[in-house]
Amino acid sequence: MAIIRNKTIDRQLSSADLFCNMSPGKAFRIIETYKNIRTSLLFTLSSGHDNAFVVTSAEPNSGKSVTSANLALSFAQNGTRVLLIDCDMRNPSQQKIFEKENNTGLSDVLAGMTSFADAVKHDVKENLDLLTAGPTPPNPSELLGSENMLLLLEQLSQQYDYVFVDTPPVNVVSDAFMLAKKVAGVMLVARQK
Repeated sequence: MAIIRNKTIDRQLSSADLFCNMSPGKAFRIIETYKNIRTSLLFTLSSGHDNAFVVTSAEPNSGKSVTSANLALSFAQNGTRVLLIDCDMRNPSQQKIFEKENNTGLSDVLAGMTSFADAVKHDVKENLDLLTAGPTPPNPSELLGSENMLLLLEQLSQQYDYVFVDTPPVNVVSDAFMLAKKVAGVMLVARQK
C-alpha cells in the first residue's frame, strides 16, 4: 500500500488540499500515490459485491478527510460515478474542502427531514457527488447505526460505482465501528510519526 505524507496538522482545510488544485510539479507524486491506493482498493473490492469504503483515522488531524476527498476524486477521474459522504457529523470537513454549504446533509436525510436527492451536491467535480454531514444532531452514533443508514448505503451502492464514507477518528467516538460491518472495507489513515 502506498504511503502519503500529509501535513494537515492544526490548519484549516481548503480546496487547496485537492490534488487537482495543486501546482503540476507538486501534484504529480501525490496524484500517483492516490492512483496506487486506488489500484489497491480496486483489487480489494473486486472480490466482493460491496462498493462502499470507510475512511477513518485513530486520532484527529491525521488527514483522513483530505485522503477521503482525494481518493474519491481519484476514482471519479477514472470515469466512474462516485459519492463521498461526510459522516463526521461532529466535526464535518468535506464542505470546506469542496467549498460547499452544509445547511442540509446526511443528518437531515437519516432523520427523515429531507431526501437524499434534495441533500446531495451533484458534480462537485466531474463524476463526483458529495453528501455533506449537515447540521450536528444530538445523536450522531445512533443515526449512523440506524436502519435508515443501512438502507441508505444499500440504495447508494446501487446508484453509484463507488461510495467513500469519511468518518470520525476511531479513538474519539464509535461512529466508524457502526459503519464497518456495512461496507466492503475500512481504510485507516495514520499521521506520520
